[in-house]
Amino acid sequence: MAVEDYLSEKSERDYIESERKRELWEVENFPEAERKEIEEIYQEKGIKSEKLNQLVDIITSNKKLWIETMMKDELGLMVDNDISPLKSAVVTFLSFVLAGFMPLIAYVFASFVSVFKEHSFLSASIITGLTLFIVGALRQFVTDVKWYLGGLEMLLVGGLSATVAFLVGFILRTIFGIVV
Repeated sequence: MAVEDYLSEKSERDYIESERKRELWEVENFPEAERKEIEEIYQEKGIKSEKLNQLVDIITSNKKLWIETMMKDELGLMVDNDISPLKSAVVTFLSFVLAGFMPLIAYVFASFVSVFKEHSFLSASIITGLTLFIVGALRQFVTDVKWYLGGLEMLLVGGLSATVAFLVGFILRTIFGIVV
């Protein structure tokens, strides 16, 4: 997952950079057509007549601003320079390791505590459910969703995913004798 995250972030950056180069080429080779595009963008936003001409003059007088305006307003592309692909991959890896280990805790404790040994699947299910709820609740810091709604949503979606995975494994074992 971390490698996928890294490649996804890097590919997105590479794509944005290639579009930036294309916009630069267009601004340098077809300035009037690109100027007209700026004009159309701001006309659609409701700016008219003399103010429109002034705004277009200001934007097109600065090549960097011109290209950034085309990237954002024409193409809808913006790069977040604060997040590196490597940092994103490391965060994904650590999150996967930490959250992925949580259901295994019950099985680790089963060798030390008899309650976990007798009810290891139930214990793993409860720990997983709590982990899903807590991760969902923590989403409030990013999404402004109420903590309990985020927790419930993550618990339901994760629970449904786990149930489907369990059923697929059960069906494969029953039909084909495959132990997953």
